[in-house]
Amino acid sequence: MEENPFIEIPQLYWLLLIGGTLLFTCLIPLVILLIMKYNGNIKDLDVSDPKERTIPYIFTIFSLSLWSTFLQMMQVPSFLYYSSTAITIALIIVTIITHWWKISVHLASFGGSIAMLAGILWYFGIPARNILIVMFVLAWLLMLARIRLNAHTPLQTVCGFLLGLTIVFIPNIFDLQSILNK
Repeated sequence: MEENPFIEIPQLYWLLLIGGTLLFTCLIPLVILLIMKYNGNIKDLDVSDPKERTIPYIFTIFSLSLWSTFLQMMQVPSFLYYSSTAITIALIIVTIITHWWKISVHLASFGGSIAMLAGILWYFGIPARNILIVMFVLAWLLMLARIRLNAHTPLQTVCGFLLGLTIVFIPNIFDLQSILNK
């Protein structure tokens, strides 16, 4: 029977990583959006007006930067820190692009998450094919939902997805190559 690589890492460590990721990448940005909507700083939670996007994105970039710094201080495997930092960089790029074109931040985040998941699965030697197929199907469904809601065009969703996937995948490739060369 194959040994489960997750058993070697304390459960509290995993809970902290998962809880912190949820807090800094999802809950804090959501609370910021809700407060801004309540105060009338944004018209809708999709932040459909390009002029309204900068402030929530800056708060989210700050939140992600704090999380990346915390991951580095925890001395997590380097690909986790690199992935978190790369997702932050992807959001900075999305923030710049969104001044001219409404690229999908939802799909950029999902693409980055898939790249990070691929790194985690590879690092722990977990067969990834079926899991990644499911993730790509979920990304496709998210694309369809964003298009159906008239939040984005097909090109905006695909470009957002590819941006996040690529930006997070690149540092993982270099980090995994350095692990293989040791």
